[in-house]
Formats: sequence, structure tokens, C-alpha cells
Amino acid sequence: MQIMWGFFFGYGNGTFDTLTTLSTGNNSQPYEITVANFNGDNYLDIAVTNEYGNNVGVFLGKGNRTFSAQTTFATGFSSHPHWIVAVDFNNDSYIDIAVVNFVDRNIGVFIGHGNGTFDAQQTYFAGGYYYVNSFAIGDFNSDGHLDVAVSYVYSYNNAGGLGILFGCGNGTLNGRKIFNMGTTSVTSKITVGDFNGDGHLDVVVCSGDHLGLNVLVGDGNGDFGLQTMAWNQSRGSWVTLNVGDFNGDGYQDIVYTDDSGNLYIFLNTGQCYQNKTLETSTRV
Repeated sequence: MQIMWGFFFGYGNGTFDTLTTLSTGNNSQPYEITVANFNGDNYLDIAVTNEYGNNVGVFLGKGNRTFSAQTTFATGFSSHPHWIVAVDFNNDSYIDIAVVNFVDRNIGVFIGHGNGTFDAQQTYFAGGYYYVNSFAIGDFNSDGHLDVAVSYVYSYNNAGGLGILFGCGNGTLNGRKIFNMGTTSVTSKITVGDFNGDGHLDVVVCSGDHLGLNVLVGDGNGDFGLQTMAWNQSRGSWVTLNVGDFNGDGYQDIVYTDDSGNLYIFLNTGQCYQNKTLETSTRV
């Protein structure tokens, strides 16, 4: 079966053209996409994880609303790549690609050459009993190198945790740390932000059991403390999270949605910011 994914070209006035589709191949099952300039021509390109194709597909943009045919880069037999990001892992000013290979339980890194091509995947094991639910990129230990944060579900008891694989600045990852989140089942995408204004990256994930919002506060040295904020829903399914300043007060807020059909915004009161003495909190 031919598999397609699509996008809408915008007119810049809040309206969009009709759906444009690109093919990722028969039975490829595209899972997630990311956008970056992979070949240095100043036109945006697209990379997609093809779960059943066990590869990453790259479509190079031509700047005229068309794209090249898909070029694929293997992620390994039955690896089932899920999530994908595009960043510069080795500080050469060229964009690289990282993916979560769900079945293989590893992070795959493709080093880019700046011309739309990539080295063969290098993999970094995420853990023996851990399924990686999502990942995010940031410098969590203040060494100037990009690290990888992953949310875990433990295969033997459905509990959850946070893992950090530290970047070396040359495209490799090393020195995994794991932070146990107890009996919490992590069922959301992982997102990073600075929620207390200390200049260090924090991590937020959501649990499926009792829908707890878990903020892991980073200390800038690669360690985290856990702060859990819960709300009144008994149980939920997969949650998508993001962060942003939604009320213009300079603090990063959290937005999430799940299969209940609702969108929720948690406004940051600034109580954890230095030199702030706010006493009230607001939740939407």
C-alpha cells in the first residue's frame, strides 16, 4: 500500500493552500517529521521517520513548492524509528539527524555533510529494560555540547523515568544517567524549558496514570529534582506537550492536549523565579 504524508503551503495571511502530498513508499508508515536546511541552499528540507520502512526519508526542498524524491537512510532491521530531531551534534555547522529506534531501544545519530547526505547511523543504547517514549535535545550539564533527554517506560512494570545521554561535542553520546520517576507511567512527549529562571534547562513529561504533570528541575550539572503537579482526571491516554509564554509575563508556561478533546494551559506563576514573590497561581 502506497503511503503518503502531506502539508499545506501558507499565504502569510492565516490561510493555506490545498493539501500537497509526498510519498514515503509502500507500507512505510511515516511516524514523525522534522524540518531543516540539510544541504545549505537556504531552502527548507524535510526528514521523516518511516517506522515500518526502518529508515529515515529525506526530501530536499527546491524553493518552488516542490521537493526531490525521497532519499532513505537505514535505521536497522526491525528498528521501528519513531521520533526525530534535526540539530548540529558535532559543531561543524551542518545539520545532523537523531532518531529514537523504539524496538532497538537506542538513539540513532546520522552526521550530516551539509549537502543533503549523511553518514551511516551510529547508535547509542538507551537501556536494557527501557522503551524510549520520546526524546528532546539540550545542554543539560553546561559543557556547551548537546545532550539527549529520553522518557522511559520500563518494560517489566510499566513505571517511568528520565534518562540523559551526554554529548561529547563530536557527534557521539556517552555517560547515561537515569532518574527514576517511581510508579509513574510516562505517556507523553518530553519537552524542555527553563521554568524557574535559573538559566538551566528543566524537563517536563506527563504520566498516563492519574495524569500527573512531572517537571524535573535541572541544576545545570546534569542532575534533576522531581516536582509533580497533578490535576483532577482519573486516567488519560497519550499526551502531547509544548512550552511557551502564553500570557506575555516572561515566564514559560506549559500547554498539553490529550484524546479527551481538550487543550490545557498551565500558567507559570513565577514563584520559583529568583527575586519573585508571587503568591497566587493560575491554571487554565
